[in-house]
Amino acid sequence: MEKCFESIYSIVDNWKRNITNSLTGEKFYAPFEYEDEYLGILLFELIDDSQIKISFFYTNELSGYSILPSKSSIIDVLFEIPAFELKVIVQKNDFLNTEVIFQNG
Repeated sequence: MEKCFESIYSIVDNWKRNITNSLTGEKFYAPFEYEDEYLGILLFELIDDSQIKISFFYTNELSGYSILPSKSSIIDVLFEIPAFELKVIVQKNDFLNTEVIFQNG
């Protein structure tokens, strides 16, 4: 279980580093749901210095078993992006200051 928690912390820290280093308008794709049949992906886009748009989609162009979460928290997307099912805009500082907390039970 410890290795799982460490992987999640590592993934979220990598997302935060990418957001911190992004310029307005830049995007990056972050897989988060690794299924045999598909891959769930978050698209992060820096709208301006204070806001991030996060969109969710999934694809069967890639499978979850083809990517190691501990090694690939950001991916290149070389296929057509489907229509987004969910979009949310968050304050950049709120996202960067969010801590990942695990609770037993």
